[in-house]
Amino acid sequence: MCLVVSLLILLGTEMLPAQKNFSAEYLSIEELYKDCHAPGVCGKKMDCEGQVARVKGYIDYDNVFDKGNYPQLPYEKFKIGDAKGKSLEVWALSDDNRKIFQKIYCNKAFPEKMAFIKGTLTGFDMPIMGTCRRGIAVNIKEANDISFR
Repeated sequence: MCLVVSLLILLGTEMLPAQKNFSAEYLSIEELYKDCHAPGVCGKKMDCEGQVARVKGYIDYDNVFDKGNYPQLPYEKFKIGDAKGKSLEVWALSDDNRKIFQKIYCNKAFPEKMAFIKGTLTGFDMPIMGTCRRGIAVNIKEANDISFR
C-alpha cells in the first residue's frame, strides 16, 4: 500500500506542468495573455502575477499619460498594442519617470518601431457591466526597461 501511494505521489510530482519563464524571451501581448490565462477570475491572483516578463508591442501614443502632460493624474502609464488589436497597460513606477517618457516621445516619429518592455506583471480587477474580470499589466521602474527596434 505504501509503495502504491509513494508511486502515485512520485508520478503526480513529475506530471506537474513546469512554470512558465516569462522573462526568457519577448512575448507578444496575445502570447502573454494566453500564458497568464488572462483575463482571469476577479479577486483571484493569477499564477504569472509578480513574475518578471518581457513583452513587445507598439506604443499607442493616444494613451501615454505622464506628469509633464497630465500633472493632475495620480499615475503615469502608457499602453502598447499589437496588430491583432490586443493591448496592455504599462505603469511607470520610479521616483522620477521623466527618462522613461522622454524615451517614448523620442521614438514617436517612428511609430513602426516596436517597443520591448521588461517589467513585473501585476493583476487588477476590472468591474465591467455587472461582472468582473482580472486583467494584467506590466510595471516598469527605469528607462532601461524599455527599448525600441
